[in-house]
Amino acid sequence: MRAAAADGRLTLAEADERQASAYAARFHHDLAPLTADLPAPEPEVAAPGWRGLSPSARRRLTVHVAVGAVVAVLLLLRWAVGPVLDGPGFVGDGPRLWPVWPLFWITLSVVFHYRRAVRRAG
Repeated sequence: MRAAAADGRLTLAEADERQASAYAARFHHDLAPLTADLPAPEPEVAAPGWRGLSPSARRRLTVHVAVGAVVAVLLLLRWAVGPVLDGPGFVGDGPRLWPVWPLFWITLSVVFHYRRAVRRAG
């Protein structure tokens, strides 16, 4: 009724009268005549992206991202403290950012997981 009044299908007086009747109704079947002459509301279309995913798909994707983030932090931490752990006698080829490749694959797996979940939801 609120949407019909906002769209101009009901006057303010009609909307007030129907709402008063709705609040006075005691049973569900008393509400049917109040909206019988109004068109049915349009079904909501699921939004694409994160909001369009089911709760279980969002939960699985969140777990995937969380595990990837923890592994990324551990890899970067190991890289940062590497010179300390390797000791003073270690002769390497300089401070390469070796975690970039595992981080690339982790990111790629999360992106593919997200795209697959969105495709299945749509």
